[in-house]
Amino acid sequence: MKKIFKFIVIFAKLGLLMLGNISSMLPVLEEELVKKHKLCTKEDLLDALALGRCGPGAAVVNTITFLGNKIKGFFGGFLATISFCFFPFIIIIFVSLCIDKFLQNPLIISAFKAISVSISVMIIKSIYDLAKETLTNKMAVCVFSATMILSIFTNCSSIIYIVGAILIGIIISRIQK
Repeated sequence: MKKIFKFIVIFAKLGLLMLGNISSMLPVLEEELVKKHKLCTKEDLLDALALGRCGPGAAVVNTITFLGNKIKGFFGGFLATISFCFFPFIIIIFVSLCIDKFLQNPLIISAFKAISVSISVMIIKSIYDLAKETLTNKMAVCVFSATMILSIFTNCSSIIYIVGAILIGIIISRIQK
């Protein structure tokens, strides 16, 4: 029971502390789940991140669900998701009740601008960390470069990049065999 409570507290804390999208949350997830509590490996985290981005719905919630499932099975996925979403749900209810006054406060406006800047930095750091882990061969660098160029100069859906990368990976795997 103590381990389950600790598991719930870890994911509730993550839900309370994490802002932004899944990319900006990656350093926090790595610190808490991989380094501090040793609940999963970095590879597990990257796998859950990839699955979370491919599935329907919010990538953050998908990733947390996959991680909980990896760590403690189906029940772990359920508990991680509920725990992670609890505080943001309460905060969103509170904010929605006083949204007009909230958004007119100059301090809040300044805080949101500062948060946006810091999240941008966290995203860049996450991309750098992911690149160190994944750009290990010429094929990965080529897929990364092509995806980066296409995403900058076109308005294609992310699904097209993901499916394209899958197809390229399969084709190269077949050619190498």
